[in-house]
Amino acid sequence: MLLSTAPGHADRTLIEWRFDKPADLLGWAPNAMLSDVALRDGALHLQATNRDPQLLSPRFAIPASPWPYVEVDLRGHRSVYCIAAP
Repeated sequence: MLLSTAPGHADRTLIEWRFDKPADLLGWAPNAMLSDVALRDGALHLQATNRDPQLLSPRFAIPASPWPYVEVDLRGHRSVYCIAAP
């Protein structure tokens, strides 16, 4: 998972989390309705146990310009509706 500069600007990674060390969640914390937390194949794997799973990120700070964004590679086995909270 990584934070990058905005499209159209010089692309550079500002923060990156690589889940390549066993048992090191790098500050990410399953908060509610998640189980089977595991790190494998360089990814964080979780199982949602209800309709409102919550995963908390570690605290981080990035400049608010020029329009940074968060890039998340998320895969699921079912169709889901997702809202990212600020």
